[in-house]
Amino acid sequence: MDGLPALANGLSTALGYLGVTVLTGAAAAYGLFRWLGDKWLSNKFNERLESYKHDQQRELEHLRARINTLLDRTVKLHQQEFDVLPEVWERLNEAYGHMMDLTSRLQSYPDLDRMGDAQLEDFLGSSDLREHQKAELRTGNSKVQRYAEMRFWQVFYIVDEKYRAFNRYFVTKSIFIQPEIKAAIAELRDMMHEALVEREVEQRDPDPRPDRYEKGDQLRREGRSKLDAIGELVRARLWSMPSLDGRGANAG
Repeated sequence: MDGLPALANGLSTALGYLGVTVLTGAAAAYGLFRWLGDKWLSNKFNERLESYKHDQQRELEHLRARINTLLDRTVKLHQQEFDVLPEVWERLNEAYGHMMDLTSRLQSYPDLDRMGDAQLEDFLGSSDLREHQKAELRTGNSKVQRYAEMRFWQVFYIVDEKYRAFNRYFVTKSIFIQPEIKAAIAELRDMMHEALVEREVEQRDPDPRPDRYEKGDQLRREGRSKLDAIGELVRARLWSMPSLDGRGANAG
């Protein structure tokens, strides 16, 4: 009977040790689970963070590319406009100046009928008439009237070419011109064209009616102020164009 207490005590001790071991293992497993869980969450968070950073970087690069494209396009458009405006202004002035000479009612010519042969020959030698025209003036009557007609068509074709050169350039490049300036130029352009056509028609088929030079007279009355207004618009636009850093230019 003495062995039973000893066996009971041994079994109790063994179970005690086993309980400690089980509890210790459970605690260790829970700690391991916590550690693995934190590690997994940390890894997942880092993965998502890196993915977000990558997406953000890609979006920034895409946005930067779009901005660079827009800036490049804007710079090119402004450069085109900056080149076009002075050129169209120069051509307009040249065409307008020639048009004023053609449409003037006061035309003066040398009195060829009163010239002697030597004086007439000297005049014809310095003129830019064609040889057959010079021959006609040497032998024909009413030299002043005939010379005036020759001279008109000579001037007319020069003016017509100046006008057409301006208009071709204006029509081709008007896409780079601001609407307000474009409209002002077009208005003066149309007025010049009407005066040119009127003068040609009158020269080919004279009709001594009171208003036969109406368009030319209108151009001479209003043309100068319209041209000056266009000049102010062009000047203001050129000086107000933004520079590459986004700041407007200042007039000097």
